[in-house]
Amino acid sequence: MALSGVAIGGIIGGIAAFVIVIALLKRFFNGGKNIHYPDLTGKIVVITGANTGLGFISAREMAKLNAKQIILACRSEQRGTDAVNQIKKDCKVDNIEFMQLDLNDL
Repeated sequence: MALSGVAIGGIIGGIAAFVIVIALLKRFFNGGKNIHYPDLTGKIVVITGANTGLGFISAREMAKLNAKQIILACRSEQRGTDAVNQIKKDCKVDNIEFMQLDLNDL
């Protein structure tokens, strides 16, 4: 039994739709991409609590955006210095420094 042109077109359309859905699901589950990449040239960035969690991730991502200087303001000197060293190693940048900041002692 031969397939008609309409049946073949339906099969090809179904395969194309399937491929598009798979591509969209892959993009969704892999997380969004920052397509805007703001240029931080000449800017000084200060991030509080940058030794762990969202602060650390923010500092690491901003290190990739060409900032003049990134200051990690943390309470613990050891953990702050470790975070600076980790970001320098991961992003191969030297514009990051630690500054001790304890907001509980104002």
